Amino acid sequence: MSDPKQACLLLEAAEEDMNLFRGIVGNPALTDRIFGYNVQQVAEKCLKSWLCLMGETYPFTHDLEVLREQLAGCGADVGRFKALEEFTDYAGDLRYQPTDSTQKPLDRESAFSLVEELLEKVQNVAKET
Repeated sequence: MSDPKQACLLLEAAEEDMNLFRGIVGNPALTDRIFGYNVQQVAEKCLKSWLCLMGETYPFTHDLEVLREQLAGCGADVGRFKALEEFTDYAGDLRYQPTDSTQKPLDRESAFSLVEELLEKVQNVAKET
């Protein structure tokens, strides 16, 4: 049985985060660390909302791979969102580490588009339930 109330709360939080993100994404002060954190937060809330919509209990984790794999195990078509897993560390380790000048810059355009697509997907799943 799905948990539409919890799914709605998580989806609403993801939408709020995404609205803020849209407003700051072009700001030159937005570092990769902050950008990555925002991608991770929106993705985490979306994946957890989706799990609730499928009647699943989500684990207490920031690990996007764990959440995506749980959804896949339930039959959800989440393969398209695998690339978002690279943002898991921005919820913890990378968020509090000094900037590494040797680290490859993020592909912001792809990541932003993919997290927007994930949000839209979960919004559609919510409408269908």
